[in-house]
This record gives sequence, structure tokens and C-alpha cells, in this order.
Amino acid sequence: MRHWTTKLIRELRNESGWTLRGLSIEADVPRSTLRHLERGTHMPSVETVEKLLMAMGYELEALKINDEE
Repeated sequence: MRHWTTKLIRELRNESGWTLRGLSIEADVPRSTLRHLERGTHMPSVETVEKLLMAMGYELEALKINDEE
């Protein structure tokens, strides 16, 4: 995962209207983990990114396509 992944998660969360708390509950990811991820102080696992994307209605495949560019 590249640093742009953490930025993308934050942008998608904001565009989708999710709060940190709401998304962390829906994705079953601790709010502190999500906060660190968005600040770029923690690189997420693929599993964590997938949970967050699925909770927001996106699929991991969208990131894989971007990662190849």
C-alpha cells in the first residue's frame, strides 16, 4: 500500500459523509486505527482497507487498478 491509499480513504470518507466514529463502527475498525491511518502515521493492512472500503460501498479492486498506474 502506498501513502496515497491513506489519503484516498480520508477523501472517500469525507465525500461519503461518514464520521470517523460511524465508519469505524460500520467497518469494525478501531477509531484510533482509522485516525492514525488518515494522518499517515499508520499504514493499513489490505484487510483493514478492504473493510473500510466495503463499509463505504466501494470494492478493493478499485484501488488495485489505481495502484498499477
